[in-house]
Amino acid sequence: MVTRKNALIFFSGFLSLIICTAAFAVDTPSSLATADQFYAIGNYARAQMLYEKVLDTGSLSAEVTSSVYFKLGRCYHYADRTDHAIRCFETVIDTYPGTSYTTSARKWLGDCYVIKNELDTAIAVYRSILTNSTDPQVIPAAKFELARTLFKIKDYTEAESEFDAFIKRYPSHMQVKQARFYLKRIQNITK
Repeated sequence: MVTRKNALIFFSGFLSLIICTAAFAVDTPSSLATADQFYAIGNYARAQMLYEKVLDTGSLSAEVTSSVYFKLGRCYHYADRTDHAIRCFETVIDTYPGTSYTTSARKWLGDCYVIKNELDTAIAVYRSILTNSTDPQVIPAAKFELARTLFKIKDYTEAESEFDAFIKRYPSHMQVKQARFYLKRIQNITK
């Protein structure tokens, strides 16, 4: 039998549940905007926490979700959590292949493999970008990183060829000076 006392107990418990849920709820647009602000100023730890909460809501479009995974991957990268970063970048590539973040995620994935000293894997990633991408922002960086990674594995002939091609194709790129430096090092090594 429902008594007034039982009804009040039920109602107060239900009200407490609603209040607690509201206190821990994530306002996705607001949280995402705040995370993006922290990300933009380089506060990657705070951005990371908010991006993780936003992803937990699961109520985002594919483009926004890929953006969040991409930025979260970069947050992990800057926190030296390379394995977590790799998982985020692979999620963008595998789960959201048609979004605007896919090629950039591949580039950062290659960079993560360089950090892990998995250089053959990094080379394969950079080559896949050069073969399959048309992104004018990412291609020069991938070409430079491919050449630099070839240098690291002491494949000086291929590295020299890639640095030469990079300089000829992107003569005003900000990394041309570094590419010339590597070419001089290769010439000194192979003399």
